[in-house]
Order: sequence, then C-alpha cells, then structure tokens
Amino acid sequence: MASQSQGTQQLLQAEKQAKEEAWMEVELHYREREQEFQSKQVEQATRCQVQGMQSSQQRNCERVLAQLLGMVGDVRPQVHPNYQIVLSSIHRRACLFPSRSLPQRNPPIKITSHHFTGSFPLSLHSLEILRARSNNSVKFRSYLAQIRISLLFFNLHWEFVNSQVTLT
Repeated sequence: MASQSQGTQQLLQAEKQAKEEAWMEVELHYREREQEFQSKQVEQATRCQVQGMQSSQQRNCERVLAQLLGMVGDVRPQVHPNYQIVLSSIHRRACLFPSRSLPQRNPPIKITSHHFTGSFPLSLHSLEILRARSNNSVKFRSYLAQIRISLLFFNLHWEFVNSQVTLT
C-alpha cells in the first residue's frame, strides 16, 4: 500500500505540474493574441488617421495655397512706428528756433526710398536757422550728424555742401 500511495503521490504531482505548464502555455498564448489584437487596432487606427489626413489635404490644398500666395503676394509696406519717432525728434531739433524774420525759401526735402516715401519734416530753411542760431560750428555739426544718422537709418545718402542738402 505504501508503494501505491507513493505512486499516487507522484501521479498527482505530475498532474499538478502538467496542469501548471498547460496554464502557463494558455496564458502565454493569450498574451500573444492580446498583443496581436492591440497592434492590429493601432495599425487600423493609424491607417484611418492617414486616410483622414490625405482626404483633408486633397480637400484643402488649393485653398491653403491660395491663402499662402495671397499672404506672400499682398505685402503692404508700412513705416515702422520707431521711424515716426525718429522723424518727429529730428523735426523738434530742427525747429527749436523758429524765426519769423527769415522767409522759408525751400519746401521740405522730398525723400523716396524703398523704406519710406514722403516729405521729410526738415527743410533747408530749418538747417539755415540751425546754422545761424548755433554759436559754434561744432554744435551745428552735431545736429547734422544726428540728422545724417537718421537719414542713413532709412538707407538714404546725402551731403551738406555750401548750405545745400543733396540726396544721392
């Protein structure tokens, strides 16, 4: 009897071990199938998104191109706000000493460049007033240097020769 119980015990243990191995194989097979299922779901979702993007691209391609060409082709040149500040500060400096005794002989300087088109608020008359009112030529040269820097800011080149301003 003892040998039967020992054989039975071995059979029960072998059965238990086989059951565990079978359970592990079933669990492994289940995990593999779950991973395959998830990868197919991801692949299907990706394919659906790509198809949606392609159809959206086909529908909106012409509209987006027209919008881009409109934005690139319809450039409205504008003077930067800082340019106005520079011009107004030059005007204030040039017209610090208004004189009623000197008639204005020249209209404001006309400036045309790729940055700015319009009348510069500094006239030759203002330059003559500055030259006449400044006690020394150093002060007048500093005013001219400030004006020259501001004009170079607009990519303009000019010369002051014999009391005349020439834009080149």
